[in-house]
Amino acid sequence: MNKLTPAMKQYYEAKQQHSDALIFFRMGDFYESFGEDAKTIAQELEITLTTRGKDRDGEKMPLAGIPYHAIDNYLPRLIKKGYKVAICEQLEDPKKAKGVVKRGVVRVVTPGTAIDSSMFTDSSNNYLMSVAGGDGNYGISFLDVSTGEFLTTQFADAPPYDRIASEAARMRPSECILPPELYSDIHIIDRLKELKIVVHEFGEEAFDIPASEKRLREHFRVSTLEGMGCDGLPYAVSSAGAALDYAVSTQMRELGHVSELKTYSDSEFMVLDSITLRNLEIVKNVRGEGNDTSILKVLDDTKTPMGGRLLQKWLLKPLIDVDAINSRLDAVEALANDTMLRFDIRSHLSFVKDIERMIGRIMYGNSNARDLVALKLSLESVPLITESLEGDDICEMLKGIRGGLLGFDQLDSIVDLIDSSIVEEPPVSVREGGMIKAGYDEALDELKEMSSGGKSWIASFQQKERDRTGIKSLKVGYNKVFGYYIEVTKANISQVPNDYIRKQTMRNAER
Repeated sequence: MNKLTPAMKQYYEAKQQHSDALIFFRMGDFYESFGEDAKTIAQELEITLTTRGKDRDGEKMPLAGIPYHAIDNYLPRLIKKGYKVAICEQLEDPKKAKGVVKRGVVRVVTPGTAIDSSMFTDSSNNYLMSVAGGDGNYGISFLDVSTGEFLTTQFADAPPYDRIASEAARMRPSECILPPELYSDIHIIDRLKELKIVVHEFGEEAFDIPASEKRLREHFRVSTLEGMGCDGLPYAVSSAGAALDYAVSTQMRELGHVSELKTYSDSEFMVLDSITLRNLEIVKNVRGEGNDTSILKVLDDTKTPMGGRLLQKWLLKPLIDVDAINSRLDAVEALANDTMLRFDIRSHLSFVKDIERMIGRIMYGNSNARDLVALKLSLESVPLITESLEGDDICEMLKGIRGGLLGFDQLDSIVDLIDSSIVEEPPVSVREGGMIKAGYDEALDELKEMSSGGKSWIASFQQKERDRTGIKSLKVGYNKVFGYYIEVTKANISQVPNDYIRKQTMRNAER
């Protein structure tokens, strides 16, 4: 290690802390990877593998890199193949750094904790699954970091883990974490990998029941988990606590948008095992990877991503309570019989974007100006939907939906703020600038005018100083030594104001 450059020492330190992840190491305008990581990344991304310098053993160091602005194109390809990727960023401005630039891992992206919109090919939930258990009882939790949805349950099971496999087949998580004891159980590993779920071992301490309960209480700021239905379900608590711990440790920040943990029971709906789900082609084709012949594909004419996710959940969890079934049917009948109401609601919903995932990105600090414009358009549709649902003759379920939407009327201030500050069609990347409307911030307008119209600004500044000082021959010039300067002839030196600083004396003038 002593023979390595300071930057390479940083790389090896990051790799030591995240040994199971590929390291994207920021160096200037590139994310670079070294050693075995470079070989893997070059092969999976089909990019050039080269060498630079030597590794710890004195051998040539393999190197592969991608432009930093292209990470949104390359990163999803690695994640979809099941890799973890640790993003090691420059933590200070290289121009101001003394010695080597400070670097550190700012997040670890995994299949089950992805939050970037580029990671998702459709509107389906992207769950992280966590399993804990013992003595024939198992707790399973599902956390979607992108939407904030958090579910947990507990039931009896035993090898070959048909119940766990059925839950996994129904929820279709991208990734599963297991404590060491379960990770060594070949039966559960085989069942999960049959479903093409990426499986990782996670520290035993994360599944500790008292520690998990404390972690959940602190996150949700409650004194007890009883209100969430977890009372008497120790393994549900264990799996939920571990899922939250894993998500926070990879995102490296608190997940404020994960605001509720819901406990569910299979007594609420019909249990469809993995074989039934497959043979009925409910969400996927029985052959191949597509869904074009599935029931979901046939029925899904939803207008919003949230509606698409909800329909999928309803298909995978058919109701068995007669009153709940009739309530849904009444709402369907009301919309089927009222063409104008159905048309109005669908028209308004067509402007509603994926609010759940937008909120996740905004809370995470990973959103862009287009997310804010989409949020504004979505919130503007809410009062129109509630207005469409007015009337005494409307069914109870639609009344309940209207009541839930009324609280959104308080968000007018957010709509007004976005409308007054963000341009109608902002660029995709915040790095491009051009997001803020003219007139929103006077200081910003002045800076933008300086950057886009430098010559005119200099001319305006020169005239302003002539007017202020009364020196009609005052002029603004530039050279490589001083940059921009004000030049005053010696005949007018007596009129130079006190706030000018003398930088250079010429034969006939001062600067």
